[in-house]
Amino acid sequence: MEKPKVTIIMPVYNSGVYLQTAIDSILCQSLRDIELILVDDGSTDGSSDKCDEYAAVDDRVVVIHQKNGGICNARNAALKIAKGAYIAYSDHDDEYLPGLLEKAYLVAVRENADILKFCKQELVTMEGVVLRERHTTLSDQTLNHDQIVENYMELLNGKVLECVWDGLYRREFLEKHNIRFDEFYKSGGEDIDYMVQIMQYVERFTTMHDLFYLHYARTGISTSTKFNQAKLGGFQKLAKTVHQSFKTLGVDVDNHKVEYIFQMMFTLVNSQIDVMTAPQCSYSDNEIAKRISEMRETEYFPIWFFHVDSLSVFRYSKKIGLSYFLFKHKLYKLMLLMFRTRRKQMDLKAVKSKR
Repeated sequence: MEKPKVTIIMPVYNSGVYLQTAIDSILCQSLRDIELILVDDGSTDGSSDKCDEYAAVDDRVVVIHQKNGGICNARNAALKIAKGAYIAYSDHDDEYLPGLLEKAYLVAVRENADILKFCKQELVTMEGVVLRERHTTLSDQTLNHDQIVENYMELLNGKVLECVWDGLYRREFLEKHNIRFDEFYKSGGEDIDYMVQIMQYVERFTTMHDLFYLHYARTGISTSTKFNQAKLGGFQKLAKTVHQSFKTLGVDVDNHKVEYIFQMMFTLVNSQIDVMTAPQCSYSDNEIAKRISEMRETEYFPIWFFHVDSLSVFRYSKKIGLSYFLFKHKLYKLMLLMFRTRRKQMDLKAVKSKR
């Protein structure tokens, strides 16, 4: 295939029973002129053989076998050989809905889009039980660069830039600006980092109202959730990247105080507290409180940050508003209690749903 219309990149690592559904949802798309690159990232559960089986019967499938290097490394390996006019992504346990590639590609070409985003539905499950679901709501529109800057906070806070598998990306655009995934990230944050890199260069950004992607966040009971130290460094780096993007794009955060508070609380504060309150984290409450207090001294909190009316933030987001109020007034122990209570409520819901 000389130049397919779309290359889909799927990192594969011990995907288990979900891999076949994910691959079939792509190969069964009405748009046939595609390339699917499966990057076997050192699987040990038979997923490697499953990838080869698909490549043997469908010449649109390309397989890369490599030692485990993480999702960013796997995606970058595929980007080096991708041939499609547009790039798409998929996780190895998610699903494309019918018509995604055909309609999204036609709209991207018609709008001459550097990036196109469609709607996604996210299902948080625990042992097969759906605990929570949400979906994005987008309108059919195309923004130029000035409009992107004007609406950047809305795009960032509205979850439009939080992941990569809900869009198409012009390959020549990615190559022109040498945009790749930062392999520093090992445990989350890589997608937002990638999107923030992209947005400073985008001239035409298109969104569609169509719901085309199902993402599954499969978790275990929280008592078995492992504390991951690497996540803390990832969130700190991500906060720096997001903060720098405001300067690069010329976004005056002083004119978007509530939106800025939301983003910094979400990216830097809440994300780290969620990790540090994981059941297997060995940090004492005093140590966590100290770490939270130290966040206040970073460059991300201008003088006005702690002088905004908490109610205005609460109206913008109840969850972030409450966190902001507690953070603002240094009620760190109450913050920890809030996060642990939410985790226990999720566990309780999962147990009740399984009965």
